[in-house]
Amino acid sequence: MEITKRLMQGGTLSPLLFNMYIADIEKILADGPAEGIEFGKTVIHLLLFAHDTVVLARSAQGLKLKIRILQNYLLCARRDIHYSAVVYESSPKF
Repeated sequence: MEITKRLMQGGTLSPLLFNMYIADIEKILADGPAEGIEFGKTVIHLLLFAHDTVVLARSAQGLKLKIRILQNYLLCARRDIHYSAVVYESSPKF
């Protein structure tokens, strides 16, 4: 099936449909070799808000690995995402 339409940003169903579209991505990253960011006893791999996703990693190499994992997954699942920026910034442990 060819997808010819995209979700409208700000549409009432957009957040729900986006979450359904990427529901398995967090599990793929959590099960993968790259570490997430520790926040207390919780390990965070992604931050999601509406149509936006932030991928978190402990190092630039970890971030590159997660991006490759996501690219491979999306290619195999015939899904598409649009990158706006990739930034690595070192910060203190929480």
